[in-house]
Amino acid sequence: MYLFVSPHDLSSAVFGLVERVEGGKGGKVREVRKVETQPERILQNLIGYLEDQGIGRKQLEGIVVVTGPGSSTALRAGLSVVNTIAFVQNLPLLALSNKEEKPLEELVASADLSKTERFAIPYYEKEPRITKQKEKRLWMNCF
Repeated sequence: MYLFVSPHDLSSAVFGLVERVEGGKGGKVREVRKVETQPERILQNLIGYLEDQGIGRKQLEGIVVVTGPGSSTALRAGLSVVNTIAFVQNLPLLALSNKEEKPLEELVASADLSKTERFAIPYYEKEPRITKQKEKRLWMNCF
């Protein structure tokens, strides 16, 4: 069983369980839940989701994560959590970009679960706007 995580929104995340398809490379979505959460609470909600599903860490074969597009804050927070879990639990990690915004079932079915990575990097559709550029002050030009 693979854990599916899509942390692309500031107010929610999508968690799911994916089964490997017999004789194929893709996966079949077994269960999906959209969870109202903020980026700083994604780990807490992910643990709660796995407990609700009765899934222990030993039952996970790997993690499938959507790396974007989406909110840069949500992606950074979500991928930090997913990368840490994959590293600590020594789980294979499959990073999928969903630029075409395919339905979840289609995205997972077309994925090659054998092409795993050590960590996932976010895909940003545009440059992040973290802070506004400060105005230059006249007195600063005097020195």
